[in-house]
Amino acid sequence: AGMAVIVEGELPDDSNTAVIIGYSASVGMAFAFLFVSIILCIKTVVAMSSFMYRLTNKHQTVVTNLVLKATKVMDQLFKMQEDFTTGGDKRNERPTPRPAPVSTGVSGV
Repeated sequence: AGMAVIVEGELPDDSNTAVIIGYSASVGMAFAFLFVSIILCIKTVVAMSSFMYRLTNKHQTVVTNLVLKATKVMDQLFKMQEDFTTGGDKRNERPTPRPAPVSTGVSGV
């Protein structure tokens, strides 16, 4: 009789009314707790997902700003290197001295 309850889920015909009520209540509570736990798990997963999305968006913003800063610095370095190799940047160079005038021997010219 015990195995019939476990395997088939059926109580014997001569079972006491209190056993039938207790069995029905326990099965009903088991299903209720099953559905409650499924709903709580879904709510927990949704909350964790939204938290991770917010965290990911924050990290994405930080990484995007770092990439933009690095790109700006690299552009500045490439421009400095180009100016140095082509001589385009004249701001920090000393002026070249002019050659002394050559005297032709004729005055007033």
